[in-house]
Amino acid sequence: MIGDHHVLAGPYKVCAAVAPAKNGAKLLFQCYVENSFGHKWIYVRIDGSNSAGWVFTDSMNRQSGQAVHC
Repeated sequence: MIGDHHVLAGPYKVCAAVAPAKNGAKLLFQCYVENSFGHKWIYVRIDGSNSAGWVFTDSMNRQSGQAVHC
């Protein structure tokens, strides 16, 4: 994760924040969607917690593996 962000309740910037994700947080990918604006969002769980939600792909770095479409 690049910078501090919030994991969101849905795949849009206007969605409510579910949990903070600090710079360098390890996020476990579940799947991805492309929203109506054509932006790719990934559904994640913050490693070591039960917090899960959506993050914008531009916020991610050092991704490994292949996420599947939701």
